Amino acid sequence: MHGRLLLTFRLACLLVTLGVLPGCALLRRTTPGAPSPVPPAPAAQAAAPSAPEATSPAGEMPAEAKETEAESAAKEAEEWADKEEEFARKRERAVRELNISRQRLARTQLGRQHAAIQNDIALLEAQFDLAVAEQRLSIFLERNLPTRVDWAKLGLQRAEDGTKEAEEELHQLELMYAAEDFADQTKEIVLERGRRRLERARADLDLRHREFQTLIEKTIPLETREEQQRLEQAQRRLERVKRDAAASALDQDINIMTAEATIVQQEADLKVLEKERDKAKKEHDKKQAERQKKDQAAPLGEQPAKTPDQPGTPTE
Repeated sequence: MHGRLLLTFRLACLLVTLGVLPGCALLRRTTPGAPSPVPPAPAAQAAAPSAPEATSPAGEMPAEAKETEAESAAKEAEEWADKEEEFARKRERAVRELNISRQRLARTQLGRQHAAIQNDIALLEAQFDLAVAEQRLSIFLERNLPTRVDWAKLGLQRAEDGTKEAEEELHQLELMYAAEDFADQTKEIVLERGRRRLERARADLDLRHREFQTLIEKTIPLETREEQQRLEQAQRRLERVKRDAAASALDQDINIMTAEATIVQQEADLKVLEKERDKAKKEHDKKQAERQKKDQAAPLGEQPAKTPDQPGTPTE
């Protein structure tokens, strides 16, 4: 009986040496007083750890799961890099457009100032033209017109006087030469000269009458209307300049308000873009933190593999 037990113990030790059994501690517990087994050979000890490769220690992540997790992390990192680059491009474009809008606003403000100066100049010119037209009409009606009429009347009177004087002189010559006995040739020469003077005086008087009539009936009303027309044109121009100035100022105000509204909208869009980027960054950082926390917690949860009892180790 004792020999059979000894044979069984040696067989178990041989199996432990070959790596078939983890140890013979159970045999030592059930077989008191059994001799200590022979320690395994160094070659057997070197070959023993290669046996449990088929199974993973308790709590350790499988290799395929680790590869999947690494691929997922790399993909997320690549996607975040693409998002970061896209956010940078959008922000650069938004900042550029915002700067352009600000420059346009400054240009519009300068244009408003320039337009205001031009409108003031045009208003001053229109007011000056109106004042000149009013003064010209006043001078024409109060001075030029009466003077020209007086000069025309004076010329007409002179023509009438000249005609009358020519008639009287001719009449005197006729009376004088009728009472005296002169040569017929001299008499006819003097009388013919008087008659020609009278004819010229009568023709001049007729022309003076027609000129005076034309002046009173045609020329003066026409020139008066022309001066009044100049005055009305100056008044209309002044009103037009005022309307144009008001419309220009209104247009410039609308352009400035539009430019300001564009800037406000672009600033709001830029803030929204930055908020979206910050939100995406927080989500990415949160995922990274959770992954790092998970990676740090995994080794703590792993349980180390129990080493088999070595032959010759005393049993507690």
